[in-house]
Amino acid sequence: MKILLIGSLRHLSGPEAENFKKAARELGVALANSKHQVILCSTSPSALDRYVLEGMESSDTPNTVQLYFPLSVPNSGSTSTEDGIDNDFIDSLANIIVHPVGVGNGWRPTHVRAIRESELVLAIGGKERGTGSTVYSAEVLEKTVMPIPTFGGAAQSIFADLRRRYTEKEQSEMGDRYIENGKWGQNLLDLCVTVHKRRPMAINRTRDLLLNLAVSIALLAGFFALLLPDPTTTPVQAILLSLSIAIATMVGSAVRETMADSPTRWPSYLSIATRSILASIVIYLLAQVGSLVLNNDPLSITDSTELKTLQIKLAVFGLAAGLVWESFFSKLGEWAKGSVDSAIRSE
Repeated sequence: MKILLIGSLRHLSGPEAENFKKAARELGVALANSKHQVILCSTSPSALDRYVLEGMESSDTPNTVQLYFPLSVPNSGSTSTEDGIDNDFIDSLANIIVHPVGVGNGWRPTHVRAIRESELVLAIGGKERGTGSTVYSAEVLEKTVMPIPTFGGAAQSIFADLRRRYTEKEQSEMGDRYIENGKWGQNLLDLCVTVHKRRPMAINRTRDLLLNLAVSIALLAGFFALLLPDPTTTPVQAILLSLSIAIATMVGSAVRETMADSPTRWPSYLSIATRSILASIVIYLLAQVGSLVLNNDPLSITDSTELKTLQIKLAVFGLAAGLVWESFFSKLGEWAKGSVDSAIRSE
């Protein structure tokens, strides 16, 4: 699991600040001995990240971490800034390989990039401007968030706001008081794994999935109904034709989404399937119209060779439709909106 750590001790002082550091080091030891990937955004002396790294270093277990930072922060020479990267500290880590990832200018895009890379965001302490905005951004992106209220700060207020997302047992364990016994970090990490399995921040899309599936089935049935009245088309041929067009269109849509760097999930796949089947109906109807115009005769299939030829031709159209589907309807929508606006202005 990819875990993004966020938080700081800037709101703490005295014994509370020291306990924060000890707890972070315990968490670092637990992370070092686990198989989780650690994502950080700072090595500031006030940041949670720094003391987690110290804990990981003390475990003598080789590890690799990702460190996201804004390119606007100095990152050369013996630099140690309140919000930046301490190169001397990084160079002192013998058991940890730090992979730095520079992101644009400013902390907001840096945190968002780190959130997108992560699966779970663990927040301890911190202030509203940094920790608070990061955790709420992660919640919007449906990442699992774990605001630990033990050391106050932004994490405590976020926990109060989101506590209904967790079970009573999880709430109790998240609010456990820190006791220096070497178990706090491991217990917290185990709790993170348990909560992440439930994905409490994810929106339930069951209704959308069922609706997409129902529409897909209805469209497929309609497509078969269009094909089967032709006496030369058997049910098997109808299925083969529809599948060849739909699959080709799905491939085109998937390629387009991949090129657009748009992560595809199951709801998206069903949406693609729905659009693909709809496209297959349109393509088949256009093929029938084209055959009538050019040959004065509807499409007919008399042998397997003609079936394969027609499959290939329609699949090519399906692939093209998948590639341009989104942009076509986008331009159609823009044209329609422009026409309406023009009509309104003319009145």
